[in-house]
Amino acid sequence: MLSEVRRGATDAGRDFEKMPKAVELFVEYTDDTEKVVESFKKYWAGAMIPALFLNKIYTPAMSAQNGKVVGRDTIQKSVCISGDPEKHIEYVKKYIDAGFTHFYFHSAAGDQIDFLERYGKDVLPALKKMG
Repeated sequence: MLSEVRRGATDAGRDFEKMPKAVELFVEYTDDTEKVVESFKKYWAGAMIPALFLNKIYTPAMSAQNGKVVGRDTIQKSVCISGDPEKHIEYVKKYIDAGFTHFYFHSAAGDQIDFLERYGKDVLPALKKMG
């Protein structure tokens, strides 16, 4: 992914090394895999297929229709699901090592305040120390 960004930056006359490199990561800070799979299947499965970005899918209904083909195995591979902060740190570290500098954490948790408070306390400080 970053090689494409590098090529685009070069083509645009930009310095790739000085550019921020952002990625959105699906995460759930819980061990309730069943609840996570159902939540993502209901609300975000359409975002887990390349057709959303490659084809003309304009509406939430179109996204939901395309998302019906997404199985639980795809969701489990696409989302870091764990109540263990170390697993989240390891997951994000792969992206840090790949060169990403900015992260957007996407959670479909029902209680967003609880997610933000716990993730902010247990996971984010360790990631911040990594640079």
